[in-house]
Amino acid sequence: MYFGMSLGRTGVDFRGLLGDMFEKAVLDMVGKMISTGTDHFVESIKTRKWAPSSSSTGTAVSPSIAKSPAPFGRTSNILNWALFNHFFFFLFFFLTATTAADDTVAPPTILVEFSHLGALCNSYIAAFNELRQVPIISIIPQLCKLLETNMNAAVAELTSIHTHKRPTMRTDEGRAFADFCKAAMDVFAPFIQQCLIALYSAQAKDIEQLLDIRRITAPLRPLVSTAVAASAAPTVSTKSSTASTPIM
Repeated sequence: MYFGMSLGRTGVDFRGLLGDMFEKAVLDMVGKMISTGTDHFVESIKTRKWAPSSSSTGTAVSPSIAKSPAPFGRTSNILNWALFNHFFFFLFFFLTATTAADDTVAPPTILVEFSHLGALCNSYIAAFNELRQVPIISIIPQLCKLLETNMNAAVAELTSIHTHKRPTMRTDEGRAFADFCKAAMDVFAPFIQQCLIALYSAQAKDIEQLLDIRRITAPLRPLVSTAVAASAAPTVSTKSSTASTPIM
C-alpha cells in the first residue's frame, strides 16, 4: 500500500486492485485452517470410545465464557497448556479477545474433558488468531458461511453416530455421548460465535444473524432431549412377583 501511494504521484496507483486479492488470501488461509480442523474432527470422532467423562453425571453442561471487569486495553493474550491423558498429547490454546467494552472471551475449560471438541476449538482459535492480524470487515458474510458449513459438517457426523451407533451403546456410553452433544451445542458453538464477535465487535448483530447458532445446533437438540428422557425414566423391575398361596 505504501508503494502504491508513492506510485500514485505518477498516476500508477494500484492500491484499488489489491482489496480483492487480500480478501481472497485471507479467506483461503482461514478457510484451510478451519476446514482442516473440521475434517480431523469428523474422522477422529468416528472411532471415539464413548467412555464416561467426569462431567457425565446427568447434570447440565454449562458454558464458562467469562467476562472480566479488568481492562486489558486493545491487546490479546494467548495461553497455551498441554494435557497428557491416556497417551494423548492435547494442546489447547486460550484466546483472550478484548473488545471496547472489556468483555473477555476465554475458552470454556469444560472442553478439556471433551478432547475432540477441544481440538476442534483449538483449530478454530488458531484461525481466528491469524484473522486477528487482518480483520477485514467485508469478508464477514463469507466467513460466517464458512463457519456454518464446517459446523454443520461436525453436527451431521454426530447425528450420524446417533443413528448408527447409539442403539448399541451401553447406558453410560449413551450418557457420555449425550454430554458430548450437549457440550457441542451449549458450549462450543456459542463460544465460536463469541470469538468472531470479539474480532468484529461493531458488527455483532450482523454476526448473530449470519451465524445462527440455534439453527446450526438444532439437529443436536433431539439427541440430548432423548438421552435426558431415557435417564429420567423409571426402572422397571424384571423380577416376577407372584403371590404365595397356601397349598391345600
